[in-house]
Amino acid sequence: MGFELTRPLFLGAGLLALVAIVSIWLRLRPPLARRRARMSLALRILIVVLLTGAMAGFQLQTTPSSQSLIVVADLSASVQSAQDTELATIQRILALRRGDNRAGVVSFGRDPLVELNASTDPQLSGLQSQPNPHYTDIAAALPLAGSILPTDPRRHVVVMSDGRGNLGDAIGEARLLQAEG
Repeated sequence: MGFELTRPLFLGAGLLALVAIVSIWLRLRPPLARRRARMSLALRILIVVLLTGAMAGFQLQTTPSSQSLIVVADLSASVQSAQDTELATIQRILALRRGDNRAGVVSFGRDPLVELNASTDPQLSGLQSQPNPHYTDIAAALPLAGSILPTDPRRHVVVMSDGRGNLGDAIGEARLLQAEG
């Protein structure tokens, strides 16, 4: 858990306002009973602190308890020789999953196919699908991966490829996924 300030310069203005409020209160005490006067000062300080936090863009950040991960695996001809290494890496990623985190696998060549839907207990013995290996369409695989991601607060897509896409706009699709969270 942590916090973030998007406009920290407003903290200085808030500090000046607090100093002004306290100094005016000390010099010109309100005509109230002692307890009420202190309560009045405390409420004013609270209001200034809250307004300063709002203007400074104070955001409390918490880490969600679960996350989801989809591995997008390239099965095109250009990575044919490294498919054993690719499978071992995917299995290691799935094994490192902890707690109620979910993981799944999408493979692609010409067409993307769901190898393993996102679940809390993913078991993958091998990549069973055989997409057309003469094409590398990363751009088609990314929306499919995004569509099977659960609605967890933390969602990730990991692409395992040599990056030699010859169909579609993979960067544009990645930007769309990022915009969706």
